[in-house]
Amino acid sequence: MTPQSFMIKILISSAVLLTYSAAHADRGVFNAATIPNETITNTQISVKISAEIGSDIGADGLNRLLASSVTAYETTADGKPIRSLGQMFDDGTNGDLTPNDTVFTKTIDVNSPIAGKRYYRVTVAYAKIRTRYLSPILPFNIYPSLPTGIVEDVLSDLRTIEDSFLRNFSSIGLDAAREQALLDAQNNPRITNAYLSGPNLSIIYDNSIAGLSSLEDPNLITDGAGRSIPTDLPTNYKSPGNDNLMIFAPGYSLPDPQNEIANHAAIQFGNAEYMTFDIANKKDSNASLDEIKLWRNYGSVVIHGHGATWNCDASYSNCAQWHGDESTGEVILVTGTPTTDISTAISTDLAAHRIGIYSNTSKYFIFPSFINYHLQNKLQNTFFYLGTCQSLFNDSLWNALANNGAKVAFGWSETVDRAFNVNKFSELIDKMVPTTPQSPPEILWAARAFEEVPVKIDPYTRYRATLTMKAVTGWENFVFTEKSIVNGDFETGELEPKN
Repeated sequence: MTPQSFMIKILISSAVLLTYSAAHADRGVFNAATIPNETITNTQISVKISAEIGSDIGADGLNRLLASSVTAYETTADGKPIRSLGQMFDDGTNGDLTPNDTVFTKTIDVNSPIAGKRYYRVTVAYAKIRTRYLSPILPFNIYPSLPTGIVEDVLSDLRTIEDSFLRNFSSIGLDAAREQALLDAQNNPRITNAYLSGPNLSIIYDNSIAGLSSLEDPNLITDGAGRSIPTDLPTNYKSPGNDNLMIFAPGYSLPDPQNEIANHAAIQFGNAEYMTFDIANKKDSNASLDEIKLWRNYGSVVIHGHGATWNCDASYSNCAQWHGDESTGEVILVTGTPTTDISTAISTDLAAHRIGIYSNTSKYFIFPSFINYHLQNKLQNTFFYLGTCQSLFNDSLWNALANNGAKVAFGWSETVDRAFNVNKFSELIDKMVPTTPQSPPEILWAARAFEEVPVKIDPYTRYRATLTMKAVTGWENFVFTEKSIVNGDFETGELEPKN
């Protein structure tokens, strides 16, 4: 078939795809995908193009699918063919995993010196049908490779700014030292944009890399608070998707240990009376970018580490666009993956603006887009305790979690005192995960546990961080229990959960 005749048949088959009858419901191309769907320049990778091809069993019992006609094409952005990539297979060869499962596969090598997009499409023919069926157009992103040494350069320049901030702090005060740090960033020729929001200095480096430094007051005060009393469960309670818990503590050890929440979670969940948890304790470098991709396997995730907001626009063109508007900016979470790791996967996430560089700990941080891209609606009714500063400053992180299957999250509206964060976690989780038997079971659901935390506003920092709860509608009654443990006839509480 010539490219011209293929284009004509594209136009015809588009109408067929929209109007085929129920009798031919299995005919067509379904669930087409490229795996992966992105790379960086000058890097050779194997790309698997796959699609499920429907059968067409006629009244005579014969399958009209012409298996040898299943073909992958590279196309233009609007679907016009550029070249055939060859036949796709369902016989366990050429990258196909399982023979005769109706999923056809073609593996191609991609190594482009030029950044941009490529587009692919799958097409199939059936006997006695004049037109071919087509998949949607499959975009494939090719990002520019990172300049050699750019990660080290970002860290070095931000460290210089941080050192100056600490020197200036003792002589000109906190606010003036932060403003001077902003000026230092703006005067750096490789920092193309910079913005200061509270303690967070957000930068764009060489128009390509996100960087962030938290210019915290070295003299933050710490303290703690108390507990409250549990009550009965509501009848319409909801439970996590499974009994797997991940404790995600990228800053567990030196030089700046954040381990209290991780330690308390391990003890409390490990001794839970009404639910048995399988606990994965991910500390320091083990609390990595790759582990975040595995959050989809967990019904609960408890985080203790650094968080902040990055205050530049998504186009990497302006770091002052969001000035004074707290509804904008992106909440970030710092991971345990060190910036010495510059694998192809990490380089691609950097180039795609899904991760950035956190200079204070020389680790990578994630944007909400990292969650959207890598989790893809696979969280399992997950509960989150977001024990980081500014984790719920706005809805950017929560929306990413909720859109991908999370149901409940607790976090902080602003920069929070560390000991206050630890104490609020204890007050909250001790009531949700009791460790002693009660009759009837005294387990608080999420909204009630939140209601009974007596002090939610941090009095120890200037930001007045507030413990905040987010829940998908109907999941305010989230509770940690295995349903078989709870009797069905115990009394329910009179209080209704609050949003």
